[in-house]
Amino acid sequence: MNSDNIKKQALNFNRSRNNLLAVIAFTLINLILLALDLDLQFLFSAFVPYMLFWLFYDISMTIGLGIAVAALSVYLLCYFLSKRYRVFIFIALILFLLDFLLLIGMMLLLGSFAEFIFDLLFHTWISFYLITGTIAWIKLRNTTPEQVEAIRLEAERAEQGTELDSALDVLARPDETDENDTQEPKDDNNY
Repeated sequence: MNSDNIKKQALNFNRSRNNLLAVIAFTLINLILLALDLDLQFLFSAFVPYMLFWLFYDISMTIGLGIAVAALSVYLLCYFLSKRYRVFIFIALILFLLDFLLLIGMMLLLGSFAEFIFDLLFHTWISFYLITGTIAWIKLRNTTPEQVEAIRLEAERAEQGTELDSALDVLARPDETDENDTQEPKDDNNY
């Protein structure tokens, strides 16, 4: 695989991980908002932690929150492990697809599709990114994380070099001074 293809797949993989992290963050925030009994909620969340929160809420709100956070921590574990062991993006995909199926099951059970339309769109969006991350993992199987990181750093240095060249071009331009400007030249030896 050439370095351009590796860069593209690494970018897809990183986008997938970033979207997974967004799901984790928004779900955690929503669980905290639920526990505080606030009437505010973000749309971008996993469904299973909510379901677990409400299932165990009757026993105790603390137990419900603990179990929901424990379920969410599985996603967090997949996020962290996927940096070194890319297969965990596939595991996160499987978990999220199960989450998606449970959401659809809840919709069918309640018979209310309009209420869950944004949840469906969000789950479709995240599933797409997790699928592209899994495809990137499959394509990157023969490369080590160190190789991918080296190519990423090379691309980053190339971007910085371009920015540096642009900055140097600006600095190297002759000063545009007014012809009538009669300031004395500065003496570099004066402090």
